[in-house]
Amino acid sequence: MTRQVLADWMTIVLGIVIVFLAVITALGFRRKEGGTGWRFTWWAWVTAVGNVAFGVLLVAVRFWGGG
Repeated sequence: MTRQVLADWMTIVLGIVIVFLAVITALGFRRKEGGTGWRFTWWAWVTAVGNVAFGVLLVAVRFWGGG
């Protein structure tokens, strides 16, 4: 398997993980009780940080695979 093909497959997998984490993060939004605005649950923060990390990894894989 060439580096470009491997990078393409890794991009697909990372894209699926990012979408999954984004859905989990969105589910973590909660309305503040008795107030206005929104708050994040702790696991929404964790998945949001994970999403950023996987996004950076996705960009690195694209560069590694030759763009």
